Amino acid sequence: MTNLSNNKFDKKIFDCLFQPVITEKTMKLMEFKKYTFDVNAQLNKKQIKKIFEIYFNSKIKTIKTFRIKKKSKAPIKRVIFNFFENKKIFIFNT
Repeated sequence: MTNLSNNKFDKKIFDCLFQPVITEKTMKLMEFKKYTFDVNAQLNKKQIKKIFEIYFNSKIKTIKTFRIKKKSKAPIKRVIFNFFENKKIFIFNT
């Protein structure tokens, strides 16, 4: 994994972020300012937290990760996080 100590935009780091997850359950979580993304399964919580803090320019309060149960072993991990401040992500603005 690339060194995450500097705040310089590094394309390799952000290639690990796949997509936001939009389902009924995640829409309910968004009411509580909790956002859900799929990321590379090889990342740990500290790396994921650092990537999102750099990307959204805001501190992450909590982060929860889990693997998606599928028939095939996909290299995807799902992440649910929220910010310290009352911030909305542009992708999810309705």
